[in-house]
Amino acid sequence: MPRLVLWFVLAVLAGPVAAQSACSGLMGDEALACVVQGYRPAVVLESAPSKDRLYASVDSSTADGVLGVEGMYSGYRVPFDCQPSCDPSQDVYNGGSGISQEHVFPRSRGTDGNQAETDLHHLFPVKQTVNAARSNDPFATLSDAAPSTWYRNGVTTSTRPADPDTWSQSSGGAFEPRAGVRGDVARAMFYVAAVYAAEVDVAWFEGQLVTLLAWHDAEPATEADVSRSERVALFQSGCGVGACVNPFVIDAALARQAFAPGTVSIEDAPEDLAVRVWPNPSRGGGWLDGGSVGAVQVDVVDVLGRSVWSREAVGRVELPVLAAGVYGVRVETEGRVLTVRWTVVR
Repeated sequence: MPRLVLWFVLAVLAGPVAAQSACSGLMGDEALACVVQGYRPAVVLESAPSKDRLYASVDSSTADGVLGVEGMYSGYRVPFDCQPSCDPSQDVYNGGSGISQEHVFPRSRGTDGNQAETDLHHLFPVKQTVNAARSNDPFATLSDAAPSTWYRNGVTTSTRPADPDTWSQSSGGAFEPRAGVRGDVARAMFYVAAVYAAEVDVAWFEGQLVTLLAWHDAEPATEADVSRSERVALFQSGCGVGACVNPFVIDAALARQAFAPGTVSIEDAPEDLAVRVWPNPSRGGGWLDGGSVGAVQVDVVDVLGRSVWSREAVGRVELPVLAAGVYGVRVETEGRVLTVRWTVVR
């Protein structure tokens, strides 16, 4: 009898984009090859123009009526004020006290001296001091209780803040971006690891894969993310599919297809793994229908990942009455993982 394990995990609904397809149905190496053939640009900008376009065209925004650039990790903003220069990169750099260009996939890990160095899909404006603090550290989910340095706006502190998720954090040679940009970081990392696999340190990337997939799932791409990807595509060309967008932004399923090929969305699962959670949305309780998959272990967790209910059963499982919130279902069997969101409303 096949054994099936299901976990309920938090999934944040952040205005994900409508489903689009890239490399549909392909898994593993076939999906990765499809990404390279379809989405690797033949032409990217040189170093100086890439910085100027990053600030002035891709990531410029207006806040309180002032045009400027916001650092991804800390939210620190710098206006375009032609001080000390009207050149976009010098304008926001402010002699080292402002914004610089962050390589999400570090140059020391293979994106130096080749096309990946100026590929805008993994370049973001970041406060220079935070850029230096992140350096080439891997990404990780860090304990809020660990001795850490925290970054938000122009503030750096070693004191744990009251609202840690709104701060980026470095500790023990690892870096955790603030909530709201973790999914962006993950999709930038997926892009470089797929498109430039022959040039970069894939083993270093794979050490972070579980974390990055979790961030990608928890913070789905939004319409704003798609718009940014399309703005980048205006400055890169020669992709097999036409517009040189980041395919991991337009197709939420692609990351697991390419890097965790045993995982699929529960809605797209093969018939022999048909599992359903209903009603969805629910007004408190519900059912999990395991179909013909056999023994099932159901674990319900709260928004902090703490288990609040657990049961083993076969076939249909009655779920507990839960407080309103957004949960997810993770189904693992024989190396395959199926996921679905489950919303509880009142």
